[in-house]
Amino acid sequence: MAMKEEKDKSKNLQTVERALDVLYLFHKYNGITLSFVAEEMNMSTTVAYRLLYTLADSGFLRQEKASKKYYLGEKSLLLGYRAIQSQELEKTAYPIMKNLVRKCGLGVILTSCADMQSLCVEKIDVEDDLQLSMKVGGIYPIHKGASNRPLLAFMEREKADTYINSLDIPEEEKEAMRLEMEEIRKRGFDHTQGLLTPGLFSIGFPVFGMRNKLIFCISIGGYCFDMKEEQRLLYLYETRKAAAELSRLFGAEEYPGE
Repeated sequence: MAMKEEKDKSKNLQTVERALDVLYLFHKYNGITLSFVAEEMNMSTTVAYRLLYTLADSGFLRQEKASKKYYLGEKSLLLGYRAIQSQELEKTAYPIMKNLVRKCGLGVILTSCADMQSLCVEKIDVEDDLQLSMKVGGIYPIHKGASNRPLLAFMEREKADTYINSLDIPEEEKEAMRLEMEEIRKRGFDHTQGLLTPGLFSIGFPVFGMRNKLIFCISIGGYCFDMKEEQRLLYLYETRKAAAELSRLFGAEEYPGE
């Protein structure tokens, strides 16, 4: 009897692990199909169907009738938002971000590294016609834009190199990216103009926590038409100041360059 209970327990745990693995596929893919899950997870379509059906029936997934694809459901989205809220950013980072908006008059974005991708955890817009493309809860490539690249530049070298090597780009572009990341580390921040969107600029600084571990990137962005040098220097100064304040708030012993 005890042996049967142990087998049942082991089977249930295996089912839970598989269900979690299915949910984890969404960190890479927006929508997935039954056949894709079966192939990706090396299981029969019957088992894959049972997992998808259970997750959809419980609200963690939803299925679109036309395409038959599965997407994250309301319960999964709720957990994601709760995870962001659990960091209590409204009490910690938000006031500092709000002050940066007041000093520079520009939109501010806070991102964090989530499984080698950039997660937008907080954002303050100031111009209705600008509409910075990143959205709270959105996932973005960690190697694109000054709101994301400091997360790659200041992470452990081995992890950063593994990520760059995994990109489907020519070897010379990988080498150029490594050199760019090294430059960002040396100067302590990233500054791009028109890199992703013509006419827009972005400045991003890393934010560190306890034991000086990288935890966030804080960035500002806006139009770069007719931007004077004194404006650029002001933006750099105020964004670095905000990054240093956040770092101290989250337990960093010191900020680089201080």
